[in-house]
Amino acid sequence: MEYFQNAEVLNQVLYCLGITVVLGFSLRVVHGTTMLTMLGPGKALRGPDGSMHSAVDGMLDEFEGIAITFHSCIHSVSHRRAETSSRPPRAATPAHPRAPPRPRR
Repeated sequence: MEYFQNAEVLNQVLYCLGITVVLGFSLRVVHGTTMLTMLGPGKALRGPDGSMHSAVDGMLDEFEGIAITFHSCIHSVSHRRAETSSRPPRAATPAHPRAPPRPRR
């Protein structure tokens, strides 16, 4: 969190905005897959004549949208991880402020 607290205000705002957008897209993926698995087979089995073809076509279209959204979320999160992992490592700190230093081997 030290990196976040020491960052510029614009970077903090963009980070929070990006995380919020990714969370929204992730919820869209969960909602879409849930609706797809619950409503698709029901329409195919209980719908009027010819509903099997329209249900399968609709499920494929919805699946493509869900897959694109999912891949966008994964790409944006992995891109964010790559940006933050390129910074230099922090110095090691003791486990407790009053803990004695560890002996070296």
